[in-house]
Amino acid sequence: CGGAISGFRWMDSHRRYFDLLRAARESEIAIRLAGAMSCLPVTPFATPGNLTAHRQAAGPIPANLVEWTVQDASNVRATLTLHREAGASDSLFPSCQLLQRFELGIDGLRIQFTITNVGVRPMLARAGLCLRPDIRGAGVLRSTVPHIERADPAEDKPPTKAATLISPAGLAAGYRLARQKLHVMLEHARREFRFEWPEDNLALAVTPLQGFDYMGLDYNVDEQAIWLTLLSHRAAGRDGITGSHQLMQGDSLSASLLLSAVPLDV
Repeated sequence: CGGAISGFRWMDSHRRYFDLLRAARESEIAIRLAGAMSCLPVTPFATPGNLTAHRQAAGPIPANLVEWTVQDASNVRATLTLHREAGASDSLFPSCQLLQRFELGIDGLRIQFTITNVGVRPMLARAGLCLRPDIRGAGVLRSTVPHIERADPAEDKPPTKAATLISPAGLAAGYRLARQKLHVMLEHARREFRFEWPEDNLALAVTPLQGFDYMGLDYNVDEQAIWLTLLSHRAAGRDGITGSHQLMQGDSLSASLLLSAVPLDV
């Protein structure tokens, strides 16, 4: 599926299945349609030109996915790589190597992604995921975090101009995704956030395991997708791209997340 996840399900003790992420159809998988996938890596688009377009991680999802190389795979783990070679006159896309590692265990699905600058020019990079939770019923987004902030309104540009302001108390109480864009920055300190389905007594928990101390969270209402970007700092650098990290030749940026199903009464 071009480095993407096409579905993520959980089965309860009564053998009932619940889609934690919205599953792609077979026809969409066959053509590697990015907008239909359950989970996309942000790393293939972590280049200066595309970071500008996705500076708040809320731009349009690419139409289709490039092919990755499967380095190893089993029924519980897989390692994928992608090599991008810059052209002689290509200043926007430096040469880079991307790696994704998936491992399914008793606690959930661990996803590691790494981007390495294999070219001679410095490059800007960020890492993260685009998730499409199955938005049904009275589902809410919930997290308890020590810090939360919205992007500076003066910096907002379409399509983030109408992003919604949400307080820490509002997110702790549960925010129901409405017909609005949402942009917040979380000082996650390795804390999870959840997308909950109260009627099913179930939640999808997302826990940063390794990487940076901040997380940008954007909800794109047009795509019904949540973009997560792990960030090293809150403020935008001289390049104007929030949380971007400059990689010199041979440098790598690596991060990992855990996706898991959590019964709400536990």
